[in-house]
Amino acid sequence: MSECLGDQLYRVGNASQLLGVSPLTVRKWMYAEKLKSLKTAGSEQRIPELEIRRIVGISNKERKTVLYSRVSSHGQKSDLATQEQVLEQHATTHGFTRVLKLRDIGSGLNGKRRNVIKLFQMVNNNEINVVIVTYKDRLTRFGFNYLESYFTSHGTRIIVLNSEEVRDPQKELVDDLIAIVTSFSGRVYGYRSHKARRIVSHFKKEVNA
Repeated sequence: MSECLGDQLYRVGNASQLLGVSPLTVRKWMYAEKLKSLKTAGSEQRIPELEIRRIVGISNKERKTVLYSRVSSHGQKSDLATQEQVLEQHATTHGFTRVLKLRDIGSGLNGKRRNVIKLFQMVNNNEINVVIVTYKDRLTRFGFNYLESYFTSHGTRIIVLNSEEVRDPQKELVDDLIAIVTSFSGRVYGYRSHKARRIVSHFKKEVNA
């Protein structure tokens, strides 16, 4: 499937949530040809995104394309600029319009990042058509599938430009554990406190020993 605006196809259940009616009502509209649908190769009905936009009166032209980038620390600002450049190039190449750039500096475990909160508010208000990121963990370190399901329920797609790097399973587990220890020690003692840094440093030495 191409990545052009309005090409998303929804199951009846998902479409009913977006339209605020029951699945039975959606099927009645389809039968009465009030709502156009497409049949997949497996003979399942799918409702095009543009049809949903037509019914709810929201044009794709009014919904934004968000380019979201994140780094963990201020020392990685150059990487932040690189992410934004890659995202901008992709948006331009694929014809995405009404582009809004959002960026955060902080851990992927931190759910209180200023612009990720803004992103959720906009998704909840059905203001966003597509969110584009370089990697899944730019949005969240864990639970990406849950986040994607929530966004989809509001008609928002997430486009991930790069698949995750192939890493040794043990190293991936270690990285996740370090991220968790960093987050929790920061919450308890403050992210910049000497004690928090000492705990993280000691933990890294132990797991990498």
